[in-house]
Amino acid sequence: MNVRTLGIVEILLSGLFFGFLGLFGKRAFEKDITPAEFLAFRYLIASVMMGTIVVFKERSSSALWLGRKTVPLCLMLGIVGYAVFSGFYFLALERISASMTVILLYTYPVLVAAGGVVFFRDRIPMAKLPALPMAFGGLMCLVWTDFQVGQPIGLIFGLLAAVFYTIYILVSSRWLQNVNAMASTFWIQLGAGTVLFFGSYSSIDRTIGILSRGWLEILLIAFFCSVLAMWLFLSGLSKVKSWEASLLSMAEPITGVALGVLVLGDRMSVLQWFGAGLVLLSLALVSLPQRGDQGGIPFGQRLRARLKRREF
Repeated sequence: MNVRTLGIVEILLSGLFFGFLGLFGKRAFEKDITPAEFLAFRYLIASVMMGTIVVFKERSSSALWLGRKTVPLCLMLGIVGYAVFSGFYFLALERISASMTVILLYTYPVLVAAGGVVFFRDRIPMAKLPALPMAFGGLMCLVWTDFQVGQPIGLIFGLLAAVFYTIYILVSSRWLQNVNAMASTFWIQLGAGTVLFFGSYSSIDRTIGILSRGWLEILLIAFFCSVLAMWLFLSGLSKVKSWEASLLSMAEPITGVALGVLVLGDRMSVLQWFGAGLVLLSLALVSLPQRGDQGGIPFGQRLRARLKRREF
């Protein structure tokens, strides 16, 4: 298995584990745990889990230290990439419909692709460009229930959630390229969990009550949707292009819908089945092996080269 293929598998598995977030989250919300509280404990406990794994694996606590520059960067990514992103997402969810919120959030693959081209001079192969509208169109079909806008400010919050997640992906893809994915995940989770905890903390009694009622859901989401999902995403992000990773991570809504059907008894309409098929087709298109480096060479340059070789 080559490096790119391994990265694709890691991102797809990451999306699979992230897809359990809705299932575990719904169980927790039924136990009177607010989204902010749930996310705070999710990241804090996940950071403890990941830190323990790294120390046990490397047999040294010093393995967690990534340097004076990288550690603050990871903490900031946790705050901006997850704490702020999550905050805007739930602010949007309170003001507009869930379907509209999801659609706004999943504009991030397009934003990541555009940001990669503008800031990092990434080049998207022409053959893979259809994957972007295909994936977005499929997602719209999947969540096509109600697109209600209660408060217009909710649209801004939804877009800001996508913007901050885009920043997280673009920065991680460049500045965490050669950094230990497990150790960086620990610091990212610690940053996100700390900010969310102090933002949602009310009392010691409330904290004890949350842990006693929702300990199972919190442990499950911490391990599967945070430790495994975030580590696999960062590891895969170092092996594929940022725009590829953002599109492949759309395995998450597919997993969420599948769990809704298999576990929660949801039923999918014909339109939703069609949307799921479009998303899967876009993932397959992105995953196809590239022909050498041709995708990264501008069309005009390729044309001139072929004319010189008289390939026409």
